Amino acid sequence: EVFRGLLWGQKVAVKQLKTDKEGADAASLERELLHETRVLSVMSHPCILTLIGYTQVPPQIVLEVLEGTVYDLVRAGVDDKCDGGMLGPLIDILSGCAYLHACNPPLLHRDLKPPNVLYDEKFRCKLCDFGTAFELKPGAALPTEWVGSALYVAPELDDQKPYGLAADVFSFGVLAYELYHLAHNGVDFYGEGDLFEGGGIIEGMELIRTPILSTPSEPPPRPEACTSDAVWDLLCKSLAFNPSERPGFGTLASGIGAARQAADGGNISTWLAG
Repeated sequence: EVFRGLLWGQKVAVKQLKTDKEGADAASLERELLHETRVLSVMSHPCILTLIGYTQVPPQIVLEVLEGTVYDLVRAGVDDKCDGGMLGPLIDILSGCAYLHACNPPLLHRDLKPPNVLYDEKFRCKLCDFGTAFELKPGAALPTEWVGSALYVAPELDDQKPYGLAADVFSFGVLAYELYHLAHNGVDFYGEGDLFEGGGIIEGMELIRTPILSTPSEPPPRPEACTSDAVWDLLCKSLAFNPSERPGFGTLASGIGAARQAADGGNISTWLAG
């Protein structure tokens, strides 16, 4: 759970274990919290949540405080002159993901989804929640365990196959596909922040995941809010069933950045910072 606080007069967000967890669940969550601290302690990028500090007793992470999730940003239409308000947030997400994959060793996020994308007072989106992130160390075996959220995981995880960086790319594609639906109809699948409240997981599967995976050789139905042919082509590639056919985050960021520049004639350097 996360709450707001003050540290030396600075507004901060404090992430701690839920008090109703105990035993094995509490131990697992504490390990994830410590792992997230270690990951964030070596991260430095404008599209990655900033770590301020950590306490051991009780286990807590102190983080920069942000304004809300990307859901709120898309609903507000802050960038609404560019393809349904989507391109700025998508470029931020891609920039943060490209940074993770360019780390040494590369870092798999493994839980990319809209609730794990926050934004600041300048409307810049930032990735958060690195408790299940995985380092792809040279020579080490690729992971095979199922980790993530059911609506967003790549098909190779469902098939219990080894997976790599392309798994994050697929999750990004699902995230973007969902946000385009949100931009059109204003509906997300999280009741009180929980995908499993009010049948959200069922609705999400029917509207998002099933169309994407039902015919792997064909693109899913195009959301009405996605008006750019270039962006739609890139999103379809990111949702390819075969991991080897998915482009990297750098390629996606450059392509969608070019689409945004074409849409408004502006300077996109701030969106591609870092």
